[in-house]
Amino acid sequence: MKHRLLLFAALPASLTAGCAVTGVQGGPPRPHRQLGVVFDGRMTLAGGEYEHDADGSFDDETEAGFVGLLAEATNRSGFGGGVSIEVMNSEDDLFEGQAAKESQATSVEFSPFFLYRVHGGDRFRMPVRVGPWIHALTLDEQHSSDSLTWVSIGLRLAVEPEIVLARGEGFEFSLFSEVSLAGGGTEVHQELGSGDDDYDTDGGAFGFEIGPRFRWSHFSAGVSFLHRSLSFDESDRENGVTIPGIDTSFDALAISFGGGF
Repeated sequence: MKHRLLLFAALPASLTAGCAVTGVQGGPPRPHRQLGVVFDGRMTLAGGEYEHDADGSFDDETEAGFVGLLAEATNRSGFGGGVSIEVMNSEDDLFEGQAAKESQATSVEFSPFFLYRVHGGDRFRMPVRVGPWIHALTLDEQHSSDSLTWVSIGLRLAVEPEIVLARGEGFEFSLFSEVSLAGGGTEVHQELGSGDDDYDTDGGAFGFEIGPRFRWSHFSAGVSFLHRSLSFDESDRENGVTIPGIDTSFDALAISFGGGF
């Protein structure tokens, strides 16, 4: 589907352009970075537009909000691990005035990961995160108990290159980007007033973020453009019925803040 074609086109450009990670390593040593293990955390808040396209049969867009949490730890050799949690929730007027009933979309992603920080001198750093991908997208009809839920389990890879543009005493200014790819098997759970059914399919996800980041002392903050997209194939046929494939996207302006020690 269309969003899958974007995944591999954006990855080389992001790696070349460079950009981000919450932890600071490389450059002049800092007192709070002398411990054997470095801990970092970040919260991201975003608001923007969510678009949902059901294989051309119906599509719409509406406003949506986003919250992301990331926590990780690494040793002085750059190896470590952590967890990423993201939640997106749309307004409840999706498909308003169309043949499909008004709905609300909710996306939840849980991704524990292994981590390795790549360094290139004192101006470039790039965390590489690899681990399980657990994701659920729910489409709830607003005037009934009917719903569709795509539950996916697979693997996720994320890279977050960052280039330091300026550095002073206890302060750093950088440009970062993040590209993530995920894919796996998906079960579609359909809840109707007449009963429930389950269908099998495959799904994938793509994420992209780019913007400036500032660090001072133990703290960090940034502003970025954030993109998230999902793509699911048409399901297998069950009792003569299939669930259409879908493509979704979320584009937003994001702010992030965090810290480490």
